[in-house]
Amino acid sequence: MTWAVALLAASATAQPHGHQRRHNHKRVAAAADAVPTVYVDQHGNKVARDAAQTVIVTVTATVHTVTKKVCGCTKKAGLPASSSIVPAPPVDTPAPVYSPAPEPTSSPAPAPAPPTSSAAPAPAPPASSAPAPAPPASSAPAPAPEPTTSSTPAPAPQPTTSAAPAPPASSSTTPAPPASSSVAAPAPSSPATSYTPGTYPSTGKMGIVYSPYNDDHSCKTYDEVAADIAQLSAFSPFRLYGVDCNQVQNVIKAGKQYGAQVFAGIYNVDKAAAELDTLIKAVDGQWDSVHTVAIGNEVVNFNKMTADGFAGLINSSRQTLRTAGWNGPVVGVDTFVAIMSNPQICEASDYVAANCHSFFDGNVDAAGSGTFLDNMKAEMAKKCGSKKIVITETGWPTQGGTNGKAVPGVANQAAALKSIVETQGKDVILFTAFNDMWKTNTALTLGAEQFWGIQDKAALLAL
Repeated sequence: MTWAVALLAASATAQPHGHQRRHNHKRVAAAADAVPTVYVDQHGNKVARDAAQTVIVTVTATVHTVTKKVCGCTKKAGLPASSSIVPAPPVDTPAPVYSPAPEPTSSPAPAPAPPTSSAAPAPAPPASSAPAPAPPASSAPAPAPEPTTSSTPAPAPQPTTSAAPAPPASSSTTPAPPASSSVAAPAPSSPATSYTPGTYPSTGKMGIVYSPYNDDHSCKTYDEVAADIAQLSAFSPFRLYGVDCNQVQNVIKAGKQYGAQVFAGIYNVDKAAAELDTLIKAVDGQWDSVHTVAIGNEVVNFNKMTADGFAGLINSSRQTLRTAGWNGPVVGVDTFVAIMSNPQICEASDYVAANCHSFFDGNVDAAGSGTFLDNMKAEMAKKCGSKKIVITETGWPTQGGTNGKAVPGVANQAAALKSIVETQGKDVILFTAFNDMWKTNTALTLGAEQFWGIQDKAALLAL
């Protein structure tokens, strides 16, 4: 009897720890696709492959969970945990679908507001000016060719479009706030009428260039600007070259009672972002008072930028202005010679804006000015396609040196302007409202730079 018990015990210890027998339990287990090799000793404990008395067991069949009677209790037995056997759900009970708990919905901390010391605040305008910030008149910055808006503008406010954090899941019973409680930033004003790219918005009036400077280079006050605009009330738009001297907000304010618009512009293209910021603040949402926004003036002609760089600046400036609420035309103004040589300028502009003075040709007399403009527009059209071409600066001086057939004088100015209006109609910007004694005469401009002011405006308007 004793030897029989010993024989049975020895036989039992030689078997793998997990018995391969079918059990009456409905839970089954499936072996992984990869068949693992497990190294165990005679007691079923995992050991190294080169250990003494190692028994190698290879699992090659589906393993089922079984029970083993030990001392009157039920004990589960199976392969070691390293065999990665995953029990299958009972065949008569669907396995529960695991649904992980949702991640917390707390919102990230909002970005901190920019420190107030990061930039100097924009100076407040004089009491007589529109509310947009700009240097006070007493600062006396240099006139148009050298605007004094080089100070760094206050940073634009951070966008307020970030969504409010979602409420916690447990707050599902919280009612939605009433519609009247939501606060939305007002949309910026847009032009009164929609703009069609490639066209020039006709005002039914001739445009005219206006410069807000005194003879000593100081800035004109608002009252002085208003007095000038009153004399020019039959013109629109008023072409401005820069953003200094509060000129944008002053001319907008002074021209409102006459229904006049401004042909606004930035002059210093190397400070385009700062000047655009000043322009946008000066307009202060009154985009219905703006006719066109010009980027630069004769930039390529004077080699301040390459044509490709200028075209890129026009396009990026348009995007900035669109974001600020301006949906009207954005153009790059240059000479007709520069535009014909670099058609990418007209491609980037919403319409073609060209400065063209027959006086500097030398082969055209005053009475032939209008025909000269038509001829140059026809040449530009060969490069610029179907976009509207508008002469944004043209006129005739009353003093200065003679240039071939071009002779300065009051009578010749009248003859030139008559020819211009007869050929161009109202869609033209004349140069200029008054003599510009703040400018410097040079041989390059034949000593005529100061004397392009229109002398007989009444006769001009009677045309």
